[in-house]
Amino acid sequence: MPTLTNVGDFALFKSSDPYLYVEQIRDYSVDLTGVQAALEFRWSSDDRTYSAWIELSMETLREVVLNPANKLYIEFRATLVSAGPVTVDNFQISIEQSDWDPYAGYTPPVIDCSESGNVTSVTRIQDLCFDPYDVNPAVCLYNELSYMVNNLFGHNVEYFRSVPDKAAQDITLKEYTLYNVEPSTCIKLLVPNNEFPDSKLSFNPFGIEFEAPFEVEVDKRYWEEIMGNGTGPQKQDIVYFPLNGRMYEVLSTYLFKAFMERDSYWKVSLIKYQPKSSRYEPEAVRNLIDDLTTDTSELFEEELRDQDEKYTKPQQFNRFIGSREYDPSRESVNENLTVIEAQINNYSVVIAEYYYNLSNLTKFNTPVQDIAVQYREPVNFPISEDRAYSSWFSEKAPSVFNPVDLIDIMALDTGTNLLTIQLNKNRTYVIGDYIKIQRTGGITLYGQVVTVISTSSYVLQLNSDVVTYLDTYNMTWTGLSSYKAEKTVANNLLNGYNESTQKGIRIDLLVNRYFRITLNDKEYIYPMDIDLARDKWYAVFINMSNKFRQTSVCVWERKWIEGDPASPQTTDLFNIYNRTINLIEPEDRIGEVKYNLLGSNLALTNVRLFSETAEIEKQSAILNQNIVKDAQLAVIIDNALPQLKLPFIAQSK
Repeated sequence: MPTLTNVGDFALFKSSDPYLYVEQIRDYSVDLTGVQAALEFRWSSDDRTYSAWIELSMETLREVVLNPANKLYIEFRATLVSAGPVTVDNFQISIEQSDWDPYAGYTPPVIDCSESGNVTSVTRIQDLCFDPYDVNPAVCLYNELSYMVNNLFGHNVEYFRSVPDKAAQDITLKEYTLYNVEPSTCIKLLVPNNEFPDSKLSFNPFGIEFEAPFEVEVDKRYWEEIMGNGTGPQKQDIVYFPLNGRMYEVLSTYLFKAFMERDSYWKVSLIKYQPKSSRYEPEAVRNLIDDLTTDTSELFEEELRDQDEKYTKPQQFNRFIGSREYDPSRESVNENLTVIEAQINNYSVVIAEYYYNLSNLTKFNTPVQDIAVQYREPVNFPISEDRAYSSWFSEKAPSVFNPVDLIDIMALDTGTNLLTIQLNKNRTYVIGDYIKIQRTGGITLYGQVVTVISTSSYVLQLNSDVVTYLDTYNMTWTGLSSYKAEKTVANNLLNGYNESTQKGIRIDLLVNRYFRITLNDKEYIYPMDIDLARDKWYAVFINMSNKFRQTSVCVWERKWIEGDPASPQTTDLFNIYNRTINLIEPEDRIGEVKYNLLGSNLALTNVRLFSETAEIEKQSAILNQNIVKDAQLAVIIDNALPQLKLPFIAQSK
């Protein structure tokens, strides 16, 4: 029962085990003593990646779309937002499960404070009234019981005997150096107390090992009936347990004298099986072992490939980056694009050494912008995957002068979100142009020209989310005066959109206040309450998740101010904007085009596109990286490195 005392104190509650077969979360309850605290929740299906934190209510719980075939991990967080103390305890949820439940008597897991470390445990049956290893002290009866127990309680295994090759005697070391493996025989081995070792794996420089030692037993009489008189288990024999699907080999054996110093049973110590050059395995035996086991290269094929990419970082360390021969990330760079060499620092960290100046490619006579950078990666965002985008950007002044005109009349059709404006000057705006409208005092919006009434009168299409945001800001915003209009362009952060099929993704920043994420035929607008300052560097991290049906935008700036000795001496970033939109429709977003960057009024660097989303707690560290640490998760890594433009010199005769 944690107690929150100071503002900002929080307690994290989570389920001890995953919920199973959950179709919907119906309700919740919590014991809260004291003033109110902010309650949030998040969920996951693999206890590795979690959704964004969501305000806790019955409505938001019911909005979570779940698949009964997946596990459900859920966490709750209570945060003190005013003076304490507050005692938080007993989080409970009510769930609705699928009709088919293979576990009769299913009991949901307990939700408890994770700091206490209390977890439910499975009750074991102990103190059995019958112990097969402590019986009547008569030798004959003991041997009969031992034989019977081996037959009753033994586990079926495939046993491969490794028989020494008598021609390979080493009289110096007093051992055989070569062994021949015989075809397998099905026998029963006893596991003491039926307690198998933990299934966890241990990693060392020589590979993957099982928990050792693993000791098994086999009755002497039972063994000799199957394998022959005078034989016994020996070193290098191979044992396969179908129950846990593991292959072992014998490390050592000895004959245990359990009662009255009479030979009773063999104790056999097992370790993980490893192929050996001294052990000849016939083709039939080799094929059977291959069928029963999985090699580490098969088991970790994808992980090994990811690890190789993580350490080699081909998109950042490839020697052909920037060359005419082959750039692993960029297919082409516009010859008119300017690449600026200038360090962007965050106190002691170098964030970037180069950036693209996209403003010299901006075209104001047409809404269609030229491609600045063409990437090799095609737009492939299937429904089964997630994406995350990050970059550092800074808005620059337009390369050409844009006249700013007063608006005499502004009228909004609330049914269609069409805004009619009457300028006090004549302009030559065309259909598709973006028009920025701003008023002293903070109201900023944008619209796209859909109708040209005259050279001074135009109809603009506004996004419904922009109108909703403006209505929230000021219900009478259309009736205010002193609005000004000017032509602008969409500042493109990443373009992977096919206009003809309306498939793919596109990320833009409009009028330095609205982030727009286009996913297929849907647009999601993220309005900010402030205009971003011109010529100041900001970082943005955008998550697009089919798994959690969410998109989120986080904007960051440096706490450290370059040239200001009074600024904090830290590399931490400050989160100035964070918003998540839920219930995004999962779908395939395959644009049949390649990713690119378009001309805009931006300076842009450290462009990354990841195959996994990142929680807000991890984003600051990622944005501080000039060299991406987890390169295996990156689809695109572009540090805006310049291309070599040396003249071609023909070979002289």
